[in-house]
Amino acid sequence: MKFGLLLLFEYEEDFQNSLKKQLELIKLYDDFIDTIWVTEHHYNPLRINSTPLMLLNHLATHTNKNLGVATLLLGLYDPVYISENISMLGNLTNRKLFIGIAKGGRSEVKNSHLNLNEKLARKNLIKKYKVVKPLLDNKTISFKKKEFFISPKVTNKIEFSVASLHDKLIKFAAQNDLPLMAGHKWSIKKIEDLIYTYQSFHKKNQKPKIILSRMFCPTNDKQNIISLIKKKMQKQKELVKKFNKNHETKILDETIFDESLIGSSKEIKEKIEFFKNLGIEEIILRPISEQINLKDIKATIEIKKEEIL
Repeated sequence: MKFGLLLLFEYEEDFQNSLKKQLELIKLYDDFIDTIWVTEHHYNPLRINSTPLMLLNHLATHTNKNLGVATLLLGLYDPVYISENISMLGNLTNRKLFIGIAKGGRSEVKNSHLNLNEKLARKNLIKKYKVVKPLLDNKTISFKKKEFFISPKVTNKIEFSVASLHDKLIKFAAQNDLPLMAGHKWSIKKIEDLIYTYQSFHKKNQKPKIILSRMFCPTNDKQNIISLIKKKMQKQKELVKKFNKNHETKILDETIFDESLIGSSKEIKEKIEFFKNLGIEEIILRPISEQINLKDIKATIEIKKEEIL
């Protein structure tokens, strides 16, 4: 089992303060995790992470860990130019990159100036990947009746994965032997369904490698922490809706709180063991650090390193 750290770049007074908070988390978790992950969001005033590759290039100066995007909204980009950007990031940071790809949330699709709908966004994602992947394999390709290759060439491995609950994209992942990413708001039931669907499409009935994101908060006051998280989520929904009238919020599946890594050290270790038995190969931790003492988190992580890893 590997562990990653998810940085959401939630708004904290101003960008510099938000960045400082993320760097503090990297410093705290750096000895424990394998990969630093950032997300990509648009049209959301509470998330300052619209340019994930640029963020990773900066974060690389503060850690020697591998770097990942969970997830890159690949369908929104020109495939040749984004390939050059990914290759440049890999060369500048000189380490392995993990690129999760997704079509984008409903609001990101609906509000895009690219005139997208859900179906077209999924189609674009697959279409762009088929150009990006060979380019990042350092191949020369034919695209729009011209030949392209990228410079600088890729020197460190880039591993792609797919984040989606839609059968079309799960099928695409299975047929290309791509890992799946599961978000921190996805229930265990949804993940089990993902595994079944992936296997049904895979030519060898093979289970997927799964990279799972989960809220993380070691605490002996679990219910109070969950209550605080719910209140914060509700407040955030209201603020985003005020900023973006077209924003569509999803109905929250409350089972995610019990299925997250929130609770005592014993509870967290039991859940990690459950995920391991489910076939999860990496858990990306989304810290709920503002709710608890950072020393308590560090102490719990050190216990886990000795007893679990």
